[in-house]
Amino acid sequence: MKKLTIFILIILSSSIYAQQTIYDGRTKLTILSDKVAEFTSQRGVFTRTVSSMDGSAIITYSTPLMKVWKVKNIHIKRSLQYGVLPQKFKKNFSPILRDGSGVIRALPGNVIIFMNQSWSKEKVYAWAKQEGLTIISQLSTSQNIYIVESPIGLQSLYLAIKLREKTGVIKAIPNWWRKGFRR
Repeated sequence: MKKLTIFILIILSSSIYAQQTIYDGRTKLTILSDKVAEFTSQRGVFTRTVSSMDGSAIITYSTPLMKVWKVKNIHIKRSLQYGVLPQKFKKNFSPILRDGSGVIRALPGNVIIFMNQSWSKEKVYAWAKQEGLTIISQLSTSQNIYIVESPIGLQSLYLAIKLREKTGVIKAIPNWWRKGFRR
């Protein structure tokens, strides 16, 4: 009986930290269950959400516009394990993901769309309005590339995937943040 109890505990404790896998096209992404990214639009102005929910959380990476937190709170880890952020994290937070080559990523919001070359700027804006999208800016007039607004986090990935199926969209990619890549 003692061996069976130990075996069950090992299985349960290892499943607590199982990692969720999602796909962006053919790219396999693993959601890390012990890290979360916090983004801000105001340089250096961050919430106290993580430290108030997990007093032992530590910052493992930081820039003026984002922080990567390593969390230790079991409830936060369980949420992240399933790709779900705790309710208090919804606005400014993204799960941390790792691709097959080991690159760490997060989703600061917004989607980059490459539109049909034959479409005019007016047609693109009319299409975006019809789809309920807000165009933030046009990156390239010669290649018809735009940035559309989306929330921080997995919603921007899901929107990019959805937009790939729309008429006129050649390519749609989330505005990925990647550790070690300069913009």
